[in-house]
Amino acid sequence: MFPTREIDMKNEGYILDRATEYKKLVSNTLLKKRGGGNFGYAEVNISGLDTKEFYAHSKIDATHGNPNYEGFSVKPTEDKIKFSATNAPNEVGDVFLRDMDTEYKILNDIADKLGHNPDASGKIKLFTELDTCGSCSRVINAFSKEYPNIDIEIIHNNGQKIKVNK
Repeated sequence: MFPTREIDMKNEGYILDRATEYKKLVSNTLLKKRGGGNFGYAEVNISGLDTKEFYAHSKIDATHGNPNYEGFSVKPTEDKIKFSATNAPNEVGDVFLRDMDTEYKILNDIADKLGHNPDASGKIKLFTELDTCGSCSRVINAFSKEYPNIDIEIIHNNGQKIKVNK
C-alpha cells in the first residue's frame, strides 16, 4: 500500500477549503446517492504543467454537457487510460472495479497532460475524503514509477465527508 496520512488541519486546512469550493459544484442529487461518493482534490506543482489544481468525484464519470463539471477529472476513455484500475473492496467489503475512484481519475488526467515525460519533476499533494483502497494504491505506485521525479503525498479526511452548504 502507498503510504497515506490524515490531513493536518493546522497546516493544510486551506486544502480542505479549496476542495470544499469545488465540491460545491457537485449536484445535490449525486451527493445524496448511496453514501454520496468520494471527493478528491490535488494541489499540483509540476514543471511544464500549467494546471495547478485537479479535482474529481467518484460519481462523476463524464461531464455530460454540465458546465459545473467542466474542469473535473473524469473517467478516462479506453485510449486515455495510462494506469488501470483493479478490483478492490470498499469499506463494507463489497469488491468491484475501482475505475470511478478519484485518485484513479486525477492521476490518469495528470498523466494524460504530461504525456511520456519521465523527466517531469515536481510535487502532487492529493487529498481524498476516504483513505485509498488497494486499487488506488497500485495506481499511485504505477504513477510514481512512470514519473520518478514527481513526489506524491496522499492525505485523507479519515472518512469524513466535506460538508457543503448550497
